[in-house]
Amino acid sequence: MNYGAKIKLERKKKGLTQKQLAKQLGKSESIIRKYESGNVIPSIEMYEKIANILDVPIDKIMVLPEQEKTEIDSFEIIYDFIEKYFNLYNQQHLIEKIPFPEQMELALNIKNILHNKIEKLTEFIEQN
Repeated sequence: MNYGAKIKLERKKKGLTQKQLAKQLGKSESIIRKYESGNVIPSIEMYEKIANILDVPIDKIMVLPEQEKTEIDSFEIIYDFIEKYFNLYNQQHLIEKIPFPEQMELALNIKNILHNKIEKLTEFIEQN
């Protein structure tokens, strides 16, 4: 079930019309139709507002698009590779002795960025 169908289902369970939900959100009825038809993806903030009004956890109405799931998986694969490979070089003095220190430093920076991104995405998913 896509996110639009989930929003529609929960809205109907709550006994609200599209117009009533739109009014509570301070949005137009047409944007609710677009959400429910899958033509427009709500922002995270809008998902939170909708979930609060419908009195459901956000994951009840939110579906990660397949591309985002793939990106998360890709980040984890790259991170795991860098983590395994560079565990051998996790001390600063070793980085200085290897023949390609700039590339190693860049890879470590990428590792840190990926780690932070994975952490934030995981935290968001777990909270919702």
